[in-house]
Amino acid sequence: MRKIFKLPYNTHRYLLPGIANQYGLRCDLDTRWCKFISQFIGNGNTITSTLAMRNICFQEGIIGRNVKYLFEAYGISYSDILHSSAHTLVQRIRLCHLQSKCVQGTVNQIVELQTHDIPGFSSEEKQDILSFLCTE
Repeated sequence: MRKIFKLPYNTHRYLLPGIANQYGLRCDLDTRWCKFISQFIGNGNTITSTLAMRNICFQEGIIGRNVKYLFEAYGISYSDILHSSAHTLVQRIRLCHLQSKCVQGTVNQIVELQTHDIPGFSSEEKQDILSFLCTE
């Protein structure tokens, strides 16, 4: 991806999904986890749904720890998990990833540098600016 967009080799990995206009791996994993939890809770089997609810309420086991992570990372509450559809939760996670202002601002600057000439700057200075934005 760095070669396609002509970026410095040491470009930070967290900038790459925004430059490529795609969601990152973390976002994909978190959305899959939300879908899994929604299916687990909504399961018609009483034992399975009770086990899921217990793990979520008491934050036990891998399910509880991942739900706690969703609470902290995205502000998804207990009632959101119980009452919202998986699609709504997925949209919320994706929106959080897209609205990261620091990363998005840097991505916009990188795209601007790649697509437009900057008056008063040589191509070497433009490359220095690009290198700074991608690595600092």
